[in-house]
Amino acid sequence: MNKNDIYYVHGIESLTNETPWSENNFYDALRFSKADVVTINGKVNGYVIYQYVMDEIHLLNISVAPKFIGKSIGYQLLKRVVNQSKYTFKKRIFLEVRESNQRAIKFYRRNGFQEAGVRKNYYKLNFGREDGLITVSYTHLTLPTIYSV
Repeated sequence: MNKNDIYYVHGIESLTNETPWSENNFYDALRFSKADVVTINGKVNGYVIYQYVMDEIHLLNISVAPKFIGKSIGYQLLKRVVNQSKYTFKKRIFLEVRESNQRAIKFYRRNGFQEAGVRKNYYKLNFGREDGLITVSYTHLTLPTIYSV
């Protein structure tokens, strides 16, 4: 991902998240995190943002343009993060997911993530808050086969 992608990434974020990151959040992510996009015919259709923290990777944000959900874009993005964990000798990947996002929860479970806890009221909603499920994949073990949605 580069600065030219942020307009498109923010557009996807706004379509897929009730309380989206701001464009400034994405500019900050480019400065302090790792970020990647999937493009089709030159157009950004998905993105992932993650950080290295000690011997872990924290997956901060991953999303796919609505018309490309179910077409393996999320799989490609997650696979890139899993591969980075192998190349950089990270032992685990953590991520939080909204407890109401059952499609994502099933996707992560199929791809080797296990529930590790709950962050109460972690996600802001337009009205109220929602718990975040903490999930982890142990990458020092034999990596699971990655499955698409």
